[in-house]
Amino acid sequence: MAANNIGALAVVEQHGDTEIIGIFSERDYLHKIAALNRDHAKTTIREVATIGATDLVIVEHDELIEGCMKKMLSRGIRHLLVRQDKLVTGMISVKDVVVCAHLKETAMGTHLKETDNRRPCMAIS
Repeated sequence: MAANNIGALAVVEQHGDTEIIGIFSERDYLHKIAALNRDHAKTTIREVATIGATDLVIVEHDELIEGCMKKMLSRGIRHLLVRQDKLVTGMISVKDVVVCAHLKETAMGTHLKETDNRRPCMAIS
């Protein structure tokens, strides 16, 4: 993950169809593997990832940035899965939210100049 500058991965399970069942982040690795001196080669993702519908935070593809920020802040998380038409199509990070909010605030970028608080500011796929 570090070599590819990836902060989180969707965890999938395959039973005919591929289903996203969780998320595994850098924080999971740091807090649940490295800090506890667990052997990462012998630890399964299921043991350390955030798994389950009650713990997963998923936003719709047209969610406003403000809504994403509120969800991240209230849950203390850094990544949200993005869903469109009942399929998870991407992931948004706190960095994406901050950059978008900054660009909206300073009215930079051609797409964002026409965007107001009623429209989403995401081009995540």
